[in-house]
Amino acid sequence: EANAGIFQFSETDPNYLQALSIAAAQEAREEVDVGKKLELDEDLKPEDFGLTDVGLLPTSPFYFVKDIRRGVGSLFTRDPAAKAELKLQYAAEKLLEAKEVAKKGDVSDKDKGDAIENFKDELEEVKKRVEIAGEKIDEKEKSEDLSRKVLDATLKYGKSLGNIEKHVSPGLFDHVKDAKDANSEALVSTFKVVAPEVVSNQILKVLDEQKGSEFKHFKNLEVLKEVETKVPEASKNAIVTVQENALNKLQAELEKFESAKKSIFEEFVKSAGGNEVRHLEIIHDLEVRPLSKDLRDVVLGAKEHIFSKAEDRLKNLSEEDKGKYVEHLEEGDFEDIRIIKELENNIGEGVLSGISGLRSRAEQSFVEKIKTAERDENQKKEFLGSIERFHDAKSISVLNDIEKLIPEDKKNIFAELKNKAAQEIRNDVSRAANASQRQHVYNA
Repeated sequence: EANAGIFQFSETDPNYLQALSIAAAQEAREEVDVGKKLELDEDLKPEDFGLTDVGLLPTSPFYFVKDIRRGVGSLFTRDPAAKAELKLQYAAEKLLEAKEVAKKGDVSDKDKGDAIENFKDELEEVKKRVEIAGEKIDEKEKSEDLSRKVLDATLKYGKSLGNIEKHVSPGLFDHVKDAKDANSEALVSTFKVVAPEVVSNQILKVLDEQKGSEFKHFKNLEVLKEVETKVPEASKNAIVTVQENALNKLQAELEKFESAKKSIFEEFVKSAGGNEVRHLEIIHDLEVRPLSKDLRDVVLGAKEHIFSKAEDRLKNLSEEDKGKYVEHLEEGDFEDIRIIKELENNIGEGVLSGISGLRSRAEQSFVEKIKTAERDENQKKEFLGSIERFHDAKSISVLNDIEKLIPEDKKNIFAELKNKAAQEIRNDVSRAANASQRQHVYNA
């Protein structure tokens, strides 16, 4: 069927190749079920958590039996590590319950919200028990085993929450966001059990071992970006290292696909659950890299879907929830201001009205960081690192917009950032081995 239209043209017809390309893309979509890929990456099942079934749901009048069983199990578990692991099991049970309840059309928003809240409360217990275990466990092997189990579970929880988010109404946005925050904090509790470099290495190994589609690192990156905001400053490099590794793997997987099949990634992003702003951040990370032309086209197409989804989301959120949806962009990181500018340029002005002060707050936070960068070497390194990653025309434009806000006595360090951006672009051009590579640089 996909090839039927090709036979309208002879091979010498100038439209033949275009028709062939369209037919190949249609064929690729028919061969690959995007829904199955998403099921692997965000619709996790009981067996993914070592469970046999979901069991009674919170909407059942007999659910109290399940709670009694959990209470008894917890009461008779004395070992700190074992108690933390038991709480991980209970959290998995409550996550799966929330997922089932969220999909039911005959369940009220209140009951759905309560199920998500149950999961969030259990995550807070996980965090508490992991931190207690970290203080009491003396054996390195036991500490590392607990840390690995917590990382494996919380990374899965994070991906699953994106699936729940797709099935609940906008009125439950804050419930899902609170659960995501609690999940990030539970994951970060591992830094109190083992050293940051151990956490980093364990996450790399866990993410490689977890099942998933060729695009699984897209969902992994979303969770890691949520986690990054909760990690202590001294340990942030551990998460950044893992993000860079996941991004490299995502790019490598995408470049391996034939041209027609790369377009499947567009459909994947369009249909994925989760926070669209986080998705946009991942696309930005990809976009500034030298990509093949067909992959760049697919990435830009995926970005258009993200803008559309973000606009639909914002239209349906309350003013308070709109603020929560983008609040992490107010921290004043350089890449945050790039994202805000992209949102302003691609989402209707009326839709953004509830977060109209977002850019000015983010820019002010950026200026405050500039003020401290002269005496804070770590802050300066962070700025220069951001410029090194995001050295393109958009960065130059953002820096030009902010320049007027920089105090005169801080202009020197700001000029250093602008010079760094320009120099990195020149370096990329000079490193290009041929005209094709130079074109990739210009496109980036």
